[in-house]
Amino acid sequence: MDGIESKLNRPLRYEGPTVAGTSCYISAEEVYQAHRFVLFNIEKCYALFCKPLNMIVQSINVNINKANTNGEEDIFFLASGPKPNVITYKGFFMNDYNFEITYVDNLCVTQNSGIATIREAEEIFYGTLEMVLEVTFGNLPPIHLFNCNWYDMKEGSGWLVDDHKFTMVNTTKRCFADKPFIFPSQAQQVFYSMDPLKSDWSIINRWKPRDTYDILTIEVGRVEAHDEVLLRKEDVVGMGLDTMIENSDVVWVRKKLGITVQVDERLLNLT
Repeated sequence: MDGIESKLNRPLRYEGPTVAGTSCYISAEEVYQAHRFVLFNIEKCYALFCKPLNMIVQSINVNINKANTNGEEDIFFLASGPKPNVITYKGFFMNDYNFEITYVDNLCVTQNSGIATIREAEEIFYGTLEMVLEVTFGNLPPIHLFNCNWYDMKEGSGWLVDDHKFTMVNTTKRCFADKPFIFPSQAQQVFYSMDPLKSDWSIINRWKPRDTYDILTIEVGRVEAHDEVLLRKEDVVGMGLDTMIENSDVVWVRKKLGITVQVDERLLNLT
């Protein structure tokens, strides 16, 4: 089977923007929010997580010279903050999902702007994708961010489970307006189906991306120890001419399992 593409060896799909971007400037508030999110989610700043943003920047700036001598100039660029000039995209492919912003969704009959992510204490948050930003910190490679509009996750008024065990969200209630950003890798896609009896509520539909599978992994040693599950040459025998069917195919059978496989007789003459 070498050289044949299957679900086991299929190459990874492209991840990134799906359309050309547009250059624009974001507000000072959005610059601050993006700066805070990146600092609190970059491993190099882990030791500074529990401090306010101004203290994080101050602590990094104190050690700029040391960082430069150690070849870690990226810390300096992170402390300096993102440039207000960003590139925005209307679509982004990540985690085998094709995300699109709500502006595009409003023009289509399809829906690709639903977002789900896991935040503090393994709590799931739901929302919609409003913007895809490409921000830059100095000379560092650009960083992509999802700017999302989050639904209120207060049980009862923000979300609930109905009598049919469907999880629903109140689409009129929002939260975390000051924390809109996540990394694209943190996003999963959901659909929202409006409840015909409650126009303010929508049912959350989660789904698996196309071409993804739950594949059972088996240890090689274990398979070899139970080689009766393997298709071996000695387990296959011909049934004879009396079992030939109309199209000249020969029926073969595996011993023990009784599985039959139709084989074109012409293949038997190949060496």
